[in-house]
Amino acid sequence: ILVVDDDRAYLQLIDIFLNKYGHNALLVDNAQDAVDMLLEQDIDLVITDWHMPGTNGLELCKYLRAETFPRYIYCILLTGRQDKDSLVQGMDAGADDFIVKPFHAQELRVRINAGKRIIDLKRQISKHNQQLQNANLQLTKTNIKLSKAYQTIRTDLQAAAKLQKSMLPYPTRFDALIIDWLFLHSLYLAGDMLGYFPIDQN
Repeated sequence: ILVVDDDRAYLQLIDIFLNKYGHNALLVDNAQDAVDMLLEQDIDLVITDWHMPGTNGLELCKYLRAETFPRYIYCILLTGRQDKDSLVQGMDAGADDFIVKPFHAQELRVRINAGKRIIDLKRQISKHNQQLQNANLQLTKTNIKLSKAYQTIRTDLQAAAKLQKSMLPYPTRFDALIIDWLFLHSLYLAGDMLGYFPIDQN
């Protein structure tokens, strides 16, 4: 869990709480260092203060929700504001949850646990989506192979049909007898052949 706050006392306090609940806390005091760390490490959850010099927590949330950011990160916004407008503003910026300062340790614990459940759910969905993509890729490869095999069979059948047709006799006549035929195969080949020849008294 990455904690972003320019107040060292709050950083240390949150660090103590997170360690108590078995979480590994990474601490930074500004948003830019937070962004650098998020791009370099596999971090799933961020707790960030709203008011900080330079880039504030609200802008950090917006950055995490931008299309250019490579993955989803659960974001909890720390703030001293308790009015509804601030809540709406924070959620619009991309925050997943709010913690109002000063907060109780148990409140921090349950909100982190709620975040973990959502993160785990997103991982499961991502895993299932990846499995579906892999299955679709395999189906595509199989369809390509089947299509090539079908094309080979079709080419062979067409060649065989051409050969079969070449073996059929031409229309002819024996004296007053006119011989002709109509040969209709089901697709490319037929199972029968035909021919004719004159016979004598023997």
